[in-house]
Amino acid sequence: MEHFDTGSSLPLNFMLCAWKRNACSAFVTRQNEFFYHHLLRYQVSVGDTDAARALMHHALWHYPQSAVLHLRHAQLAFLSNRDASGPLENAQVCVGSDGLLDEITLYRAEAYLRLGKMDEALQWVTSLLSDADETMKSLRNDLAAIRIPEEGALPDLWADAAENPSDPAVFKKLWFYSELHQDFSENLVKYRDLLETHPYCCYAWFNLGLTFAALGRWQEALDALEYAFITEPDYLEAYRELADLAIRHAQWGRALEACMALTERTGPQADVLVLTGVCLAGQNRRQEAHHMYLKALKLDPRCADAHYRLGLMAADDQMWPAAETYLRRAIRLDANHPGCHAAMADVYERQGQTRAACSHAWKAIGLAPEEAAYWRLLALMLWRAGRRKAALEVLDQSLMHSDGVELMYLRAVCLFGLGRRNSALRQLRQALRSDYIRHTLLFEWQPALRDDLGVQTLLTGFRDRANSL
Repeated sequence: MEHFDTGSSLPLNFMLCAWKRNACSAFVTRQNEFFYHHLLRYQVSVGDTDAARALMHHALWHYPQSAVLHLRHAQLAFLSNRDASGPLENAQVCVGSDGLLDEITLYRAEAYLRLGKMDEALQWVTSLLSDADETMKSLRNDLAAIRIPEEGALPDLWADAAENPSDPAVFKKLWFYSELHQDFSENLVKYRDLLETHPYCCYAWFNLGLTFAALGRWQEALDALEYAFITEPDYLEAYRELADLAIRHAQWGRALEACMALTERTGPQADVLVLTGVCLAGQNRRQEAHHMYLKALKLDPRCADAHYRLGLMAADDQMWPAAETYLRRAIRLDANHPGCHAAMADVYERQGQTRAACSHAWKAIGLAPEEAAYWRLLALMLWRAGRRKAALEVLDQSLMHSDGVELMYLRAVCLFGLGRRNSALRQLRQALRSDYIRHTLLFEWQPALRDDLGVQTLLTGFRDRANSL
């Protein structure tokens, strides 16, 4: 969904600048709806909602039947704290296929949520869930148990938690409310106060762990989650959450302990065996990891993640045909797994199939546009294929979706390679302001820049400034 043809060979950043100068209304009207889509994302990303609103009216005047633009109109209404029901109704009417229906449905749920109409919001969310799937039935029941409290009801909710520390539904509501309002720092104090009174409340420890994680304090999050299953050894969700968090931060030992403890209590499960394999691979115990993935497939041949992990292992061993086979199976089982498409892109490029590689990279980006790694993968593939201007256009688009500082450094490398030195130095200065420590990325992608006088002058200035702080 993110790979749109702008209807012009001009780079996207040129078109953005032209729009900002208000000098190309005739030029703009010749572009297709996805040109407007990108411009709108840019205006929103820089916080210029007034300009975005004006642009939206212009876009809808040209493309009144575009479901994509009506959906962006709803997003803009959310950002401006306005009623989004009208744009969502229009999107529903205009959608020509099932491709956007789920997204529209979720936005309609959010629109009702913002209006305080919880039952209507719940109805829209649960309409996405299939009654035939046991997991979906369970999720529907969980959603039905959650009613977001009104603003004045929140103290009662904390009082309920204090009076009923063994009621998981109360703590689910508290966490759901925290995610909605992002008041994690305030709730951190409240959970600690609650644990002073109820030190063995596993649900309070679990929510405390989630709160620490939301604040980026992952080490404390791991400790709190561990206390959750220490106080209640059969609290399976705590083991799984700890394992996921520990894996994200390469704490392989703690993740492995959680996975093994979970398996002891539930018996072998395919998804937990895959997580166990990931931990073992992280500890460089590749043969044991491989065995775990195969064991997972024996339990569940349709486990997409097991095929994906086996594909990654085959790619690490440069066994490209085997990697392609595993990854193709994974994608067949789960076409919405961005990691599978990114891995397949890498495998195709290694085999000289650049076109197929780029196609899968775009699919990964469409599924997770906020993930900087996928944009970087595509840009580097285009660069290595000699398509330097195309690589730069990709990076221009990436900065509207992701704030990864590595994309800024890579864009600077592209600009140097294209001979646009002044623009490259400006981009490098911006990247250094964001994160000076990661400047070595420049030299990984373009070692010759080590000897560039302008680059070294900038680096020296930022290094001296960092040392003086």
